[in-house]
Amino acid sequence: MEVRFPGEIFGTNNRANPKGIHYHQQRKEFIVSVTNQNTNTFDRTQILNTAKLDGTRAAFAPDYTSFRGVESEIAIVPPSGPPINAGFVAGEIFVGRGRDGEISRLSAAGMVIADVFTTVPVMNQSLWGALCFDTHGSFGGRLIAVTTLGLIFLVNADGTFAMPAPYNDLSGNPPVIRRAEGAGVAPATFGPHAGHLIIGVEGEAGVGGGDGNADPESGKVYAVSNNPADPPVLLADVGFMAESIAFVPPRGGTYAQAELAFDRDRENRVLIASASQFIGRVGRLIVASEITGEFTEVNWDGVQYTQSFIGRAPGPWTSEGFNQQLYWFAKGINDSLPAVSITAPKHRVYLVAVQAGTNLLHVRRTEP
Repeated sequence: MEVRFPGEIFGTNNRANPKGIHYHQQRKEFIVSVTNQNTNTFDRTQILNTAKLDGTRAAFAPDYTSFRGVESEIAIVPPSGPPINAGFVAGEIFVGRGRDGEISRLSAAGMVIADVFTTVPVMNQSLWGALCFDTHGSFGGRLIAVTTLGLIFLVNADGTFAMPAPYNDLSGNPPVIRRAEGAGVAPATFGPHAGHLIIGVEGEAGVGGGDGNADPESGKVYAVSNNPADPPVLLADVGFMAESIAFVPPRGGTYAQAELAFDRDRENRVLIASASQFIGRVGRLIVASEITGEFTEVNWDGVQYTQSFIGRAPGPWTSEGFNQQLYWFAKGINDSLPAVSITAPKHRVYLVAVQAGTNLLHVRRTEP
């Protein structure tokens, strides 16, 4: 299933690029940040929309905008767990507003509570890295902000924050992590790295090697513990541009990713993959690679971490979000369709929701 974002959202002769995405459990819909491609980087023209599982889209938070030049990451306070214990309010929405390290706070209804809830020092970078909540508790249930440089900030419910050293080096030289993008705290079932902050690395310019300067860090995934004295540990290497990561929720869930294109409307959309694709994958890490659209699964098998390719989705840039289907799975019911495909452009490889043990299958459409 897909939700389209036509350029007419911003008027004629525009492109509407969906970027940040997160599922709102109370509203039962995705919150998506959408930017106007044809405006200046320093204009506040990025807006919020909702996307539902039935494929519909609507405007959200009409009084709020963020800067066009950032991928406005979105984090939403879960209904229960460590973030609530830390003083955050269930359902509230936090957005990486930009231009620099500003983070906004919105109510579940889309009202602006604080245009600038807090500002973290991003050292001439941005919060493209990630915004996520510590749902494990190892980081005190706080909001975690990660910059593209790899700086990590732990934000309290009152907007104050801490920077765990030494893996935050304000000289702009983190010891390992470079051009970070995508982060999440590993669940209790994730082996020795349970409770660790898992961070993906997209890489610096030249990641593909076309200019002879391929970034050796591109595609790597690191685990960062809550002990500042511990250095980051290499968990996996997906080979190319780890754009976003997500853990399959305890009761499973439907997967969605934002896709954007600069040359046509067709691929400005949110793709939604059926929950049946993730049966048997609870607690595992899913890493999406930019441009290739490849999905890699990282799993703790009780002895070691394993890594495997599980499928591919169409499109260039991706960001992800799981919605926890608590009602469906609490009742022992799933979407019993034997196969559901994501609509894809011609000659693209796309995921098909089939059950084949614990593996996903991918097929190629061969239209003329």
